[in-house]
Amino acid sequence: MKCSLEHGFRHAVFLSVGVVIADLALLGIAYGGVEAFLPAGDYNVAFWVQLLGGALLMSLGISNMLQKPTNTEGVKVVESSTLIFHNLVKGFFINILNPANFFEWVGTAGVLKTKYAFETYENVSFFSGALLAVFITELLVAYFAGHLRRFLSVRVVRFINIVMGSIFCSFGIWLFSEAYKNF
Repeated sequence: MKCSLEHGFRHAVFLSVGVVIADLALLGIAYGGVEAFLPAGDYNVAFWVQLLGGALLMSLGISNMLQKPTNTEGVKVVESSTLIFHNLVKGFFINILNPANFFEWVGTAGVLKTKYAFETYENVSFFSGALLAVFITELLVAYFAGHLRRFLSVRVVRFINIVMGSIFCSFGIWLFSEAYKNF
């Protein structure tokens, strides 16, 4: 969203491509080596994913609520061809270095492999759909960010941060309770 506000939709598209490439890399690691991340002899993947996911969502929620919003009024869109590659690389590294994404793909691959025993073609279909959904969501956020610029005062952004942080914390608490049930 920030990239779209500051540099325009085209740059945000390349940031989104970087995000999807990182997800594809994480998916390959997760799917190819999910057994390496599972405790030996214990395939209670749900417990570990819920515990780690709950901790991550709680930390993201608290971070979101404490984040200071910046003023988007008067921000000019900066177009530069050198920023296109920069945004692709930035999207890749922001996404691949986020541990939540890694655990998300490991958890999903683990559940599909251990609980549902998907065939290869089913895995390819499922993960292709998931990656397409991520890409479309990223593009929609980038597209609408430019249209929302005039409504995003510091006060509105602060409110959004608090609401999103509360939602993250709520899901984190829910994941902790689910992990407790699976223990």
